[in-house]
Amino acid sequence: MDTQPITSKAVIDIGSNSVRLVIYDVLGCGLLPHYNEKVMAQLGDGLRETGKLSEKGVKIAMKALARFRAILDGLDVTQVRAVATAAVRMADDGAEFVERVRQEIGLSVEVISGSEEARLSALGVAAGFNKVSGLVGDLGGSSLEFCTLDQGHVGQGSSLVLGPLAMDARERDMARLSKSVARELARSDLLKDHGGAFFMVGGAWRALAKMHMELVDYPLHQLHHYRMDARAVRLVVEASMSDDPLNRERRVRASRRRADILPYAGMVLGQIFELGGFSEVIVSAYGLREGAMVTDMPPEDIAGDGLTDGVLLSSRLRDETRAFGRALAAWAIPIIRPQEDLFGEPEVHDRLIAAACLHADFGARLHPDTRAQLAFERVLYGAYANVSHAERAFIALAVGYRYSQGFKASDQTAAQLLNKRQLKLVRQLGACMRLGAVFSGRSAAVLGEVGLIRTPGLLTLSVSKGKSALVSSTVQRRLQTLAELLDCDWDIARND
Repeated sequence: MDTQPITSKAVIDIGSNSVRLVIYDVLGCGLLPHYNEKVMAQLGDGLRETGKLSEKGVKIAMKALARFRAILDGLDVTQVRAVATAAVRMADDGAEFVERVRQEIGLSVEVISGSEEARLSALGVAAGFNKVSGLVGDLGGSSLEFCTLDQGHVGQGSSLVLGPLAMDARERDMARLSKSVARELARSDLLKDHGGAFFMVGGAWRALAKMHMELVDYPLHQLHHYRMDARAVRLVVEASMSDDPLNRERRVRASRRRADILPYAGMVLGQIFELGGFSEVIVSAYGLREGAMVTDMPPEDIAGDGLTDGVLLSSRLRDETRAFGRALAAWAIPIIRPQEDLFGEPEVHDRLIAAACLHADFGARLHPDTRAQLAFERVLYGAYANVSHAERAFIALAVGYRYSQGFKASDQTAAQLLNKRQLKLVRQLGACMRLGAVFSGRSAAVLGEVGLIRTPGLLTLSVSKGKSALVSSTVQRRLQTLAELLDCDWDIARND
């Protein structure tokens, strides 16, 4: 991956509600959006009654697409995929709109089927998580797509005309709408008694998750990978449909533009959760657009580690910095790997340690007085996929401790996501990173010649005679600190 270039690719998503341009930097299976612009065109407004795209929406969309074309030309982004979904697909004048875009703007728009829309959304979710299984649901403006996932592999997909624009969801007769939704959902062979996890995609559902975060005072404002169990789903569905003034205000805070359709989004989510017999809902910020980006990738890239690739991509690490981070991980993993599973299987621990170690030179250009806190915050909110909220907090806290022994997890609300054993492991990893960095001068070559050995009751730094000069008083203090955190004695062995 060190020699693989970073490329720029773009997707234009022409939906029923919005028209959006996202330009990604791509490395392996890492996707970093560095330009994201959305225009609320509402092409699907009135489609149910007229069978045609909104005239006002078409004017707004054409103006937005012309701007997007100019931006892409200015940035010299040539790999562009433009897709249109339910509204253009269903409208009598959809083909006319696509041809107009081609002639006037020079963009070739691909009108995708409902099953293809479902597949791309599921591909996006697969790229944003680590080998997950469940049912993906993508609630757009005019349609609702379902698609199965099995260990990251995309299965069967389908589409229902249940988007809020298609159902005129701004009206207040929620009882009538509820019956119509129930009839449509009952037609889905994928949904009934599916069980397991439901991955929800779409702006309205993300707004519901933001509402729930506020309701429970959640410590990490990161929507991707946010989880809600049955009790949480019931709570947010009730709040989204409530006419209580406080809940109305919560809907506005969650999404001013979508506040009027959140009762509908909540009602649909509640019915899906019950009919599908799911155990939890997981929010995915990855969906159709990310699926459109990865669909042409080699299978080995899509199945890669979006966490590691995301760290490399967002941090723009130099080759020597990457090499040091990887050498530090190889040095630290045998020492820090816990005796019991705190995040899952041992390989899960290894990838978290490796991701943290890639940040070991992350704060080099930050002011020393604020380095630990700034590095922690940047890592905590980094654009990384394939990592849960607890795992994200673990990596960020370890980076904080790497830069300051005085860094306190207790000062960070995200630390609430970890238990005491995980917090102890975080401090151990941070101390190990500090030791490796100061001893080697952040050199992979130097670190590769030094042994750090953990045996029952003893931590030994094994140094060749030629490297003895590197053992400073600071090195000794950091070795002692790590040993104390590991509940063992320490020693330095100078070898001939």
